[in-house]
Amino acid sequence: MPLQLETSDLDPSSRLVVNSIQIRTFLALVQEGSVTRIAQRFGLSHSTVSAHAKAMGEEFSVPLFRRVRAGIVVTPEGLNVYQILRPLIERLDRSLDIVAGAFPPGSNRKPPTVLLHAGFPGAPLDLAPSLAGWHGSTDFQLFPTYDPKDASAALRAGFFSIPDDGDLIQVRDRWVLVQGVPQQQGWVSQPVNPGSLAGRDIIVPALPEALHGPLNSLAERARINLEWSGEPLHELLAGLGQERNFAILIPTSLLNPALAQHFSCGWLSETTFDPVLSIWSARGHAHEAQELASVLREQLSEPAVSASLSAAFPGEIPNERLSLKHCRSFVALYEEGNVHKAADRMCIVQPAMTVRLQNIEDQLGGPLFERVRHGLEANPKADVLYGLLRPLLNDLNLAIQQLRAPVSRQVRRLKVGLIPALDDESSTAVCFADGLQAWLGLHNESEVQVAEGYSPTLLQWLRTRKIDFALVDRYVNDDQIAFHCLAEDSMAVVTNSDTGLLPEGPIALADIVHLPLVLPSSRHGLRALLLEHLQGRNLTLKPRMEVDSMAAALSLVKIGGYATILPTNALKASKDRRHLSVHEIRDPQIVRAICLAHRRDGPFSDAARSFVDNLRKSFAPRERVPGTAAADLATV
Repeated sequence: MPLQLETSDLDPSSRLVVNSIQIRTFLALVQEGSVTRIAQRFGLSHSTVSAHAKAMGEEFSVPLFRRVRAGIVVTPEGLNVYQILRPLIERLDRSLDIVAGAFPPGSNRKPPTVLLHAGFPGAPLDLAPSLAGWHGSTDFQLFPTYDPKDASAALRAGFFSIPDDGDLIQVRDRWVLVQGVPQQQGWVSQPVNPGSLAGRDIIVPALPEALHGPLNSLAERARINLEWSGEPLHELLAGLGQERNFAILIPTSLLNPALAQHFSCGWLSETTFDPVLSIWSARGHAHEAQELASVLREQLSEPAVSASLSAAFPGEIPNERLSLKHCRSFVALYEEGNVHKAADRMCIVQPAMTVRLQNIEDQLGGPLFERVRHGLEANPKADVLYGLLRPLLNDLNLAIQQLRAPVSRQVRRLKVGLIPALDDESSTAVCFADGLQAWLGLHNESEVQVAEGYSPTLLQWLRTRKIDFALVDRYVNDDQIAFHCLAEDSMAVVTNSDTGLLPEGPIALADIVHLPLVLPSSRHGLRALLLEHLQGRNLTLKPRMEVDSMAAALSLVKIGGYATILPTNALKASKDRRHLSVHEIRDPQIVRAICLAHRRDGPFSDAARSFVDNLRKSFAPRERVPGTAAADLATV
């Protein structure tokens, strides 16, 4: 019988109309990213699997998947649904197993909580708590977000600092190189020497912050150029699926082999910079932590990963014992202690409630109530079931309210990517804010989401439709993306006016290479702009320091004998302009173009055209002839 997720006797509007087969199909689709594989595994037709996914999307009024050449990829909204519903379905299965006697006495004690890093569905770290819960006597609850201050967590598995109070187990992980090699798919037999990657551009997806240090150290030792994209791995692979000249680095524990099977995957040779999984357990939960560590070690072993982790997924949809309609009926029977009152509460007739009670007891293998003169008296088995189901139903009700999109009005959401500005008074920040405010005045029914990122990241977000518009600092020859130039801005060397590092006036490009420079990294659009001009003149920059933040670079200029290179308009109105000497770059002059970019093939609504027009107007009064801005700043 399909499991109907109806969650609250008092709030019918919070009930789910999709059944558990549809939910389980959706969860499996997130993990494997293929309608064909899920249809084969569950014994369903392709159209049925697609219909299940569509029903889930309609339930929450959000797109859950996006089609790509290799299959489908979950959207950010779909990932949120996955992270919330999956633990609840697993708790339901576990609760019924406990009451049916599938686990030994004592296994119904309060389960520990497992906190994990979010965003890696189907990866070993995502699956390990469930596998440990199936194999042992512990009921794992998955909370995908991690808060190191949450003292109530019984287990924490991931890459983070460990509290002092508790036990610690560490599991060694490995870096995996995922490459677009058409002639070779799957896992390569020989480890990849990091030294063989010297000089290559390696993309890094969004990773837990604790991994940044080891990966940077590895890249520095092996002379690898890291390009930090900030994209979730599944989005990154979907966007790069049509390209064949890319490489990605990620820990094995965070890689879903089902998503990576269309590419070439190989471990890097072991180094001192390999990632390490830390599993912390509160006092009294050492056994559960050991079990979780054992499962992870098994899943991270070469045979397990090389064979893909599809064997870790259930081979078929589990048999359903009770619908949540029956679970709610049991809760009503337990709390009312009377069949007639429970039937009234559930808005059904008494004979139907009696049949439901008989079905519940048959499925769970024994009676739950003693029939007494005035109604029903719960036995110990019913006490256990009630203690498990009532919190689950409450949590599910809250989850549905959190997930369901409001249907009272349709809201236009505009997603815009923005390059980082020097501060809130810089020209780019002020013009963007003015244009956005003017557009919102004309479209007050709309909502705007703004995300910061460097130009390469923003353009990648555009290609994968994560954002609608991107304000970038470079033009790229790309058939998919249209660019509107909003303003031009000359580049200048900035020094502390008290150091006398440079004489007043402009500076030639060839003279810059001898300065003690603080420059952004290669992922920054300004660094890419400089490299374009340097390569044409066989010049090489060797910065003393790489700092992506323009504000941090200026601080170093002010307190030390450093120089940096920035757009002049970023400084003209900035509050950080004091004590600075600005020298426009000449021979040749370097001009940065501020562009608004969008996809060419997307539907361009009147609101979108209005957004472009308002940004053009806001930037137009501040456009200057290249070369004049530096003169205004020379005496600052």
